[in-house]
Amino acid sequence: MLIFYFVGIILLTIIDQLSKWLVCRYIPEQGSITIWKDIFSLTHIKNPGAGMGLLAGQLWILIPIAALVILGITVYMIKKKPSSSLLITSLTLVVSGALGNLIDRIFRGEVVDFLNFSGLYFPYIFNLADCFVVCGAFLLAFYIIFVEGKEKKSKETEEGKE
Repeated sequence: MLIFYFVGIILLTIIDQLSKWLVCRYIPEQGSITIWKDIFSLTHIKNPGAGMGLLAGQLWILIPIAALVILGITVYMIKKKPSSSLLITSLTLVVSGALGNLIDRIFRGEVVDFLNFSGLYFPYIFNLADCFVVCGAFLLAFYIIFVEGKEKKSKETEEGKE
């Protein structure tokens, strides 16, 4: 199962970086392409901070935090070798997103954002890496709340029968 973790990270990070490269290549900064009128557009902006512009210009904080998250989750995956597909998927998404934005911060000094749902009154522009982190965090929360406890009880019941 560990192979899915590493292959997933590589593939998702490539997709994230390719999407950002395409935006930088074909949409001028502050430029926008309407995809779905009054709903969704691709809008090229640079974010010098974290989500919603928090900690703008604070790379000295953002880079080590992302690196520690990536390292911590990877060490956990290697040592614990979890078998739950849901847990592996959630951690793969979190690490892929963190890595995608870390690459931007290291090589660009800021993150490329472009997904704009302002027509739906969503006030933030974000990128695929952000989507990966948020989806991974929700899946991880779901796993912890609804699955992990049941798996532990199931193992304890099986061990008690032996």
